[in-house]
Amino acid sequence: MVDTAQRRALAAHFGTLAAVPSFETPDVHVLFLCFTNRCGSDFLSQAMASTGLLPGCEEPFNPATVIARSRARGLTSIQAYVTDTIATLARNTWFCSKISIEQLVMLCETGILRSLWPRSHFILLERNDKLGQAISRAIAWQTERWTSHQTARKSAEDIVYDRDRITDGIARVTWETNAFRAFFVANQRVPIHRSYEALRADLGGTVSGIFDSLGIAGAQADPSRITLAPVSGPINAEWRRRYLAGA
Repeated sequence: MVDTAQRRALAAHFGTLAAVPSFETPDVHVLFLCFTNRCGSDFLSQAMASTGLLPGCEEPFNPATVIARSRARGLTSIQAYVTDTIATLARNTWFCSKISIEQLVMLCETGILRSLWPRSHFILLERNDKLGQAISRAIAWQTERWTSHQTARKSAEDIVYDRDRITDGIARVTWETNAFRAFFVANQRVPIHRSYEALRADLGGTVSGIFDSLGIAGAQADPSRITLAPVSGPINAEWRRRYLAGA
């Protein structure tokens, strides 16, 4: 089993994350939006939800969310949590969720993904500009502003350029993306693979293409229902200039 901080937090809460032979889950399609931080997954989720055909992709497998929700609803195992969450959040016979590679591995190890497998669909969203993604991550870690809906906790004058953090960020998002790819190869699944850059360049075409791949015809994104916006600005450009200059 893969030992991560997320897995340890959930194991401590539930007492065990042992797999079970099988368990009942609601009979709905399950769509996993595989993401790395700052790849544009929230924007894609909102764009897909703007069609009115799918619910937005929440983050129900974030450990803090799992623990808080399981306590509030009296759920004593990760399997019970997943069953309850799918039943509660599903809309139009679809359950949609963002998921990190660590969370996907956890679903595998607990036997949950095996029960969901026949009804599972995957989108792998990748940001081609890994440097831009790493810079965005480095800024967000300091400001705690991960989307345009949030207010920055620090001003631009108070955040610090850190070349090592940016380099580590490039390595991290590259590793996570490659880990997703390895997962799909090992399990002989082909995800719907899209880039953040393509999404920004052709919102309507990208969204309708995803829905076509899911077997849902006639989907059209409604830009008027999309409230998220890019949060990059002059500081992102300045940090890129400094990084490329070797500073």
